[in-house]
Amino acid sequence: MGWPNKTFARLGYTIDELELAGLSKMGQRGPIDKFRNRLMWPIKDISGDTVGFGARKLASDADDQGPKYLNTSETPIYKKSQVLYGLDVAKKEIAKKRQAVIVEGYTDVMAAPCRDYNSGCNLWNRIWRRPHSNFAQIING
Repeated sequence: MGWPNKTFARLGYTIDELELAGLSKMGQRGPIDKFRNRLMWPIKDISGDTVGFGARKLASDADDQGPKYLNTSETPIYKKSQVLYGLDVAKKEIAKKRQAVIVEGYTDVMAAPCRDYNSGCNLWNRIWRRPHSNFAQIING
């Protein structure tokens, strides 16, 4: 068990809870950290509550054959179609300007303010779906 799982276990979380939250998965020799060797950041809902995580691989392809970017799998509190990454931070600017800048990836959202786009958001599945339309109604009242 890696350090994140050990830390959560010390805080009273069970392996089953960590698996349900998408942070751990069962390996051949027991539970393993799903995001091991990755730089992680929180995925937040429109209210700013953390509902999942995004991560970028730090190791070379030779050391880690996994995907370059990895997101939390769908969980009881994280549904891809119901989250626009960065909306919790950008919602006021979007409402003020009545404009949202939709970019490809979460690192693009993080870089958006560097280009004076403070209304940047990201679609995880890269397809605008009907549930995403609800965000415009929520922001604009």
